[in-house]
Amino acid sequence: EVKFDVLLQISLKSLKIVRAKKFSEDIHLFNPVRAGFFVVVEEETGALSLIQKGTMKTLAKKKVAEGVHGVTGSENGQFLFATDIDEKAGSPAVYALQVTKKGLVICDKAALNFGTAHNIAVDDRSKEMTLVVTHSGGSQVQNSILTFSKKERKLELSKELRSGVNPFGLTFF
Repeated sequence: EVKFDVLLQISLKSLKIVRAKKFSEDIHLFNPVRAGFFVVVEEETGALSLIQKGTMKTLAKKKVAEGVHGVTGSENGQFLFATDIDEKAGSPAVYALQVTKKGLVICDKAALNFGTAHNIAVDDRSKEMTLVVTHSGGSQVQNSILTFSKKERKLELSKELRSGVNPFGLTFF
């Protein structure tokens, strides 16, 4: 049995499916509100894709890492960030990408002191972005805080925060 996930475009008037696009199993989606595309990551294949809003055509695709899971980015979609849920502590688990005219470029990657980097959120309102990464699992109680310099295009782990057991979803608003 072949397993896959589907990204659906649904008409708000008729509530019918207008378009459907198949991906491998276990995808996550990010909507940069001021960009003309969605971002889809595929944990199974490690791919990150830019999908045009409206037509659902693939604009760009980049292999990041098998296990790519959480995804977020700047509102304009220029910078994207993804976690690798399969990486152990001390291994690269957060990836920063830039959307350029030539396609997707991995700018930097960062290792974290805790494994199972799960979900990620970013505050992109200043020159230096702040990222929060949850570490999931029954015994995890940590969240990693990173900064990303738009100018230097570098990720840096700045601190870690303890929370309740198994931190999961998060967002900035």
